[in-house]
Formats: sequence, C-alpha cells, structure tokens
Amino acid sequence: MTKTNNEKKYLHVFMPNSVSTEDDERYYIARPFFFNELQKHFNIKLYCKIDNKTCIDSIKQQPIDANIEIIDFFDETSFIHLLKQYQKYKKEIKKLPKNDFYFSFYPLKRSGVILAYLLHKYQLTIWVKSLSGLAFIPSESKVVNFFKRLTLPIKRLLYKALSNYIFTDNLIFYTSDIVFDKQNHLHQHEIISCSDFNRDKSLIRYDFSNEICFVGGEQPQKGLIYVLQALHLIPERKRPKLNIIGIEKIKRKKHQKLAKDLDIKIHGKVYERDAFYKKLAENDFLIMPSIAEKQGKVQLEAMSAGVVPVCADSGGTHQTMDNFYNGLLFKERDISELASQIQLLYKNPSLHKNMQSNGLKTIQNLSLERQCYKMASIITNRYLK
Repeated sequence: MTKTNNEKKYLHVFMPNSVSTEDDERYYIARPFFFNELQKHFNIKLYCKIDNKTCIDSIKQQPIDANIEIIDFFDETSFIHLLKQYQKYKKEIKKLPKNDFYFSFYPLKRSGVILAYLLHKYQLTIWVKSLSGLAFIPSESKVVNFFKRLTLPIKRLLYKALSNYIFTDNLIFYTSDIVFDKQNHLHQHEIISCSDFNRDKSLIRYDFSNEICFVGGEQPQKGLIYVLQALHLIPERKRPKLNIIGIEKIKRKKHQKLAKDLDIKIHGKVYERDAFYKKLAENDFLIMPSIAEKQGKVQLEAMSAGVVPVCADSGGTHQTMDNFYNGLLFKERDISELASQIQLLYKNPSLHKNMQSNGLKTIQNLSLERQCYKMASIITNRYLK
C-alpha cells in the first residue's frame, strides 16, 4: 500500500534537532524508533543538525537505521536562528522536488512552525506533537501565572490564525485534542503517541510489590505534589513505597517537606529502553497526576510492562484510558480521590489483575508497527497521483 511502481516514495523529514556521529557512518539520536520503523515504508531523508562527537553516549542515544539518509541542514536549531535565516532556508527548500512527500513536526514555541510554513505548499504531512503555550501550565510565581492567564487568549488566537493558513490542504496527524478546526475529519487524523513498548513478557509481575511509581520532573504541570499529598492521606501501615523516575533529587522545598515522612527512592533519568521498563515493571501502579497532558504515553508504556496506570482525568489521557477497564482515573488535583484509588486497587487484587490483562490487550492494538503502518498508508493514499 505504501509503494508506487514497486519502489518506496521519498519522505523528506525536517527535524531541527541534533543528530550525533563519530565517524560520519553511523548516526545516533534519542528515541530513534519512530524513524527506524517508518523507513520500512519510505526512503527517508532526515534534515537535521549533525554534531560530530568523539564519544557517543549510548545510554541517551541509539543508532538511526543505516538506510535513512542524514542531511546536515540546520546551522542552529533555535527558533530565533530559523527566523533570522528564514530566506536562506526558504531558498534551500525551493530546490527540493515537489513530487516527493514531506514531513514536519509542529510545536508552537519551537521552529517547527516556521518549517511547516516553508513547506506548506508541498505534499506535506504535519504532526502536531505539542501545543505548548496553549494550555495554562501553572508556575511557582503568582505574577507569572497572572501574565500567563492574561496572554493565553492572544496565544490561542495567534495559533489559530497561523494554523488556518498552514494546515489548509495538508495532511495533519495529531495526538488527542486539537485546538484548530476540531470538526475537520477530511485530512486530520488522530494518532496514538508512537512508543516502542515493552516486549519482554518476563518483566510482568502478577503479585504486589507494595511499590508505586511516578515518571517525570518537578514541573508544576507534572503534578508530583499531588502524589506526595495523596500518600500522606493513606495510613502509614498501608502506604506503598514511591519510586520516582526522571529526577536526580528532589529540589523544590514544597516537595522536600512532603517527602520527609515517606518511603521514596529516586532513580534519576533512565534513557535506556530496557532499563526503563525493568524499573517500571517493579511497581504495582503508575501514578500520572499531570494537569496538562495532551495525550500522554507513559501510561501506555506502563500497561506494556503490566503496570496498572492511575491517571488524572486531564487533557487527552481519556483517549487511551478506560476507567475501570485498563486503569483508573481520578479528578484532576483531587488528592483524596487519588488516595482512594490507590487503596482500592490494593484491597482488590482481582480488579488489579483484570485491568492489568486489559492493559496488555490495549497495547497490542497500539503498537509502534501498527501506528507507523497507519501513518504511512494515509500519507501515500492521500498524495497518490
């Protein structure tokens, strides 16, 4: 389905991120699995910034498939640089063949918006990966929060104006809710966040370890404070141990104060895929209290490791979470309900077992292979001449 005249079409992917190399033969990037899977359907040319290094950090970066052509395109990757060098990149893009397929990511606050604008008259696919700046994400400062609320309507109007022009006649993939033109199902397709899920069934536990997990940083939108507060509502003799993946130590004073009387282990940032799933699988539940998740993927990664997710009913989390089927939902910021959901699962092992089984079934239909095949098929059929 994704081939024309028995040959794969060319897909030009613009990603203003750094790709590392030691010898100009092998290239490395964090989480390359999406591109490695997509190249099964297209001849991929990846336009990026190449960093020549004497040593590759194999924990943080993994090799890109050798069949993917890497093109050193960006002098710098910042939004400001692309804005200043707009005419230069416009000239380079004009040289590219218009009959090929093009692919760009579309975060509001990064250079993706400029690239999508430069490419919008080509056979372009835009993956709306992030709408940062369009949701209210609280800060520690009340003054900052005031100005965020004040400027949020302006940001949304600006986003809609840009998207109204850029998205027209192009193919759009998005994860969960989309701010612009929600009712357009002609060329807008929802895609579940593509992750390389756990495949090692031996990691799955069927007995309780009395440990739960939080994955993320200390940013207010991630909601670590709600996990800590909820644990204080659980009687000490029934309180599970909390594993935190994603930070080296607790720095915020509010978090430090709440953490004092809790059994907590900090695991730092775990970049290597197998090591991440091994740590994740040691827990009974994943707690995801985020207040600004567009769709989320860590709850799906948890399901693939047999860990039952307990998530805030926030943003687009509900798109992959069915309450009391493959996990539990609780009202955003409601620490009392979160504490109750944790205790409910420990009181009902059969409930945990059923949701664990259903989570594994959910993942089978959302595999990286299936999602990339779906994307490739839609792209090819949409632009097939």
